[in-house]
Amino acid sequence: MKVCTYDNTVTMMRECWKDGEMVYAVALELLEDGTKTQLKHIGANIGPWKSGQHVGDLAALHKHRS
Repeated sequence: MKVCTYDNTVTMMRECWKDGEMVYAVALELLEDGTKTQLKHIGANIGPWKSGQHVGDLAALHKHRS
């Protein structure tokens, strides 16, 4: 299993991926104002937004043929 949390500068969303499928995403505006949201996915709680930041395996963002 490959997982990754990615601060995507194109979508301006923090995206949580598992084996080529996005499982959770939250908008940058909601991350910056923590009073508006509680992060419901444990992978989304990686600290402050950093453009292009990724935690985990970037290969998780792409489907792989088996």
